[in-house]
Amino acid sequence: MIGVIPIAAQSPSPALPDYVASIKPISPATCCGKSFNVPRDGNTVTIKGATLKDLIKLAFGLPSNLIVGGPQWLNDNQYDVDAKAEGKASQDERVAMLKALLIERSKLAFHYESRETSVYVLALGKDGPKMKERKTGDGGEPSAINGAGRMHFICRDTSMAFLARFLETSALGRTVSDKTGLSGTFDFDLAWRPDETQFNGAYARLPEGLSDLPDLFTALKNLGLRLDVVKTQSQFLVIDHVEKPSEN
Repeated sequence: MIGVIPIAAQSPSPALPDYVASIKPISPATCCGKSFNVPRDGNTVTIKGATLKDLIKLAFGLPSNLIVGGPQWLNDNQYDVDAKAEGKASQDERVAMLKALLIERSKLAFHYESRETSVYVLALGKDGPKMKERKTGDGGEPSAINGAGRMHFICRDTSMAFLARFLETSALGRTVSDKTGLSGTFDFDLAWRPDETQFNGAYARLPEGLSDLPDLFTALKNLGLRLDVVKTQSQFLVIDHVEKPSEN
């Protein structure tokens, strides 16, 4: 199962804590799938089986389609990352730590360009939401989006902004803006049959066990939501230079 990263959009200039870190190449033969762990609390970053493109996406808070340039190995070679801040560090500070690690160890150089692109808008369906709204003190499960297998995601105490972020970073690789107007949080399950463009093409050959699931658009419609595609100007991160990262 592809890891779910519960990270909100980053603040413009988070502080950079002192830290120690390792980034090690791994063989595809020994890789057991991707996992990302940057918990809300704590001072660690633990990432397994990620490509450098994955690490850039996480560090800069961007979907795949807004990162361009660089060699093919950015999408192929896999790495394990273990980093620990000295003392307390917020989630944003630890993401900034990962960004600094990439710049230092991979000699990453880049610039931004404004270009027209297609993005998704998460909007409310005509009949309104069909999800259970969370209430203060209802004793429900803590906020999370957890994979339960067969493309079934258990969403608890989940805001629409968090759902949009999950779809953007984990599933679609394209900007998803929350325009639902829903300010609360909800409990719901989301299961769908991915196409070849989702999850970086991991499901280009659809497992037979997923064939009875709806597509993503239908699954969201069943929750009272919809995904629209619009054209807009977006800031692209253009990679000017990158090297295979050194371990130290």
